Amino acid sequence: MALTGRLHPLLVHFPIALVLIAAVAELVSLTTQCPEWRAVAVANIRVGAAFAVASAGAGWILASSRIVEASPALEWHRWLVSEPRGYSFAARIVRQVVQREMVTPGQRRRVLEAARRTSRI
Repeated sequence: MALTGRLHPLLVHFPIALVLIAAVAELVSLTTQCPEWRAVAVANIRVGAAFAVASAGAGWILASSRIVEASPALEWHRWLVSEPRGYSFAARIVRQVVQREMVTPGQRRRVLEAARRTSRI
């Protein structure tokens, strides 16, 4: 179990990278209307979610082990894991709102223009 916990620092960065790649792919999908980019975004989110669960589990194992001293900072860090899930959820809601035309044409145009500018970076 100690080995699993010690893998947490290595595992934690991979899902973050996958979610960022998914965000870029989603922006490209919105701007180019190319369905392949949407598939890339979905695949990255799914794999990122699986690795995030593994990373969170490894982190909880590490925090519960005798090699880590309990502290308020550790407790804060343990519960901070919910933050990225919130960002992923918000991105999904924005996508649904834009796709289903729940916004005015002007709002939709501004969102797509912002996506185009961001995808050029």
